[in-house]
Amino acid sequence: MTDDTRQLPPEAPDEWTPEEREAIEGAWDVVEPPASFADRLANPQLARRQTAATNSRMASVNHIVEPSRKHATRLALASMGLVAFVAAAALWLRPRTTNNGVYSSPVIAAADRQSVEMAGRAVAVLEPAARLSWSNSGKAIVVKQTAGSVFYRVNSGNPFVVKTPEGDVVVHGTCFRIEVLPMNNTVKLAISAGIGAAVASAVLVTVYEGNVAVEHAGKTEIVAAGEQMRIGGNAAKMALGPRPIPTSSNAMTPELVAALAPPRAGATVAELLHRDELLRGYAVSLDQKVAALEKEVKDKPWGPPAAGGKQPWDFSPADWRELSKQCGLYLDVPELTIPVHQIEANKAEQLGLSLDEVKLVNAALKRNVEPLIAEIRALYVEVTGDEQGADALDPQSMERELEQKAGPEAAEARKRIALEKAGDLTPPADSKNRPPIERYYRRIAYVADHIEADLAAIIGAERAREFRANSALFKMIMGCPDEGDQ
Repeated sequence: MTDDTRQLPPEAPDEWTPEEREAIEGAWDVVEPPASFADRLANPQLARRQTAATNSRMASVNHIVEPSRKHATRLALASMGLVAFVAAAALWLRPRTTNNGVYSSPVIAAADRQSVEMAGRAVAVLEPAARLSWSNSGKAIVVKQTAGSVFYRVNSGNPFVVKTPEGDVVVHGTCFRIEVLPMNNTVKLAISAGIGAAVASAVLVTVYEGNVAVEHAGKTEIVAAGEQMRIGGNAAKMALGPRPIPTSSNAMTPELVAALAPPRAGATVAELLHRDELLRGYAVSLDQKVAALEKEVKDKPWGPPAAGGKQPWDFSPADWRELSKQCGLYLDVPELTIPVHQIEANKAEQLGLSLDEVKLVNAALKRNVEPLIAEIRALYVEVTGDEQGADALDPQSMERELEQKAGPEAAEARKRIALEKAGDLTPPADSKNRPPIERYYRRIAYVADHIEADLAAIIGAERAREFRANSALFKMIMGCPDEGDQ
């Protein structure tokens, strides 16, 4: 025979003569599961009719086979039945479309981290012990999550709803995590002391990007990126707050350090999505930390507290002396850009300059800033040996590299220059042999004085000071090393 799909199982090649085998295989029609397979399961009468037809066909086979060999036929038929059962089970367990066109999945229980794609619209990454099922009507995707932790990345489109035991989460396109936690004593203590004993589970919704609507107890709460909402069933207790900001002691966990490195070759989708979630969560935490620090700076008086909010040019020797105790410098510096920042003609009136004066001021800025940038570049190359990097980096990046590589020398250099400004130390006659970081600080500590003096010759001392106050960028650098860093 040429059709391999119609051959009998190979377990009994010697149990039939060629004529018997041909007769059996000729009577055995092997077909793909019919389109009415689901109807057969649901319609007993149809199943009985088809079973009778199959029995009739097998009766035509049995008269060919000798009674002594009928046991082999039974074994073959049992093998066929087992194959049919496995095929039916696979069809039953895979996602299926019901009569009303809704595409639904079986319950997915994750033993390990598992990635599930949902109709090309979303990807869910299940952590071990998570359980969910999902359906797609074409108008909306509905997920039923009953246990565990699941990270979702949802593209924009029709509504996407995650139903949990304590409420529904409605999204249109975002990244978020839902955790369904059994309400044992440990979880109750961890999420809220106010949740009552009647609560069977708690649900935590954490949003990394975009926002979601959480529907619970007849209310709807919008949870934005960087926020986490905790809902607790019958107690109807809801607490909405930002994600905790990592401290220096716990921000860089081993898992996060690994995520910051390039992904391994052959990384799975689930691994990449988990890595993406870690980095997004860390970015959110850093944003919150920056916002908190910016607020702290904004609420403080401008300038070092000991100086009473003075500007650098108004500091007294006592102010600089006090700042030296913190290994600090408080400076005003011009914008360090390539090419050098120039005043636009339409800003002349705002700065109280004529168009001719604007040209002269721009020339003075170039005379002072271009050599400064060149010196920063030379110091960067001296410290790192990276000429190619110096050509690619902006001045601010090279400044940061100089400070990072200087170590404790940076604080010592700042302290020395502050004491020089206080009049307690004499500046070196020649700084060429001083450490690179000191030469850098010394250069930026006095550049604004040089620009002001240059401008005073053009527009007068009073207007030069006013220009300096209106255009300078203020820079506070402070902090002495710990004793262990010395």
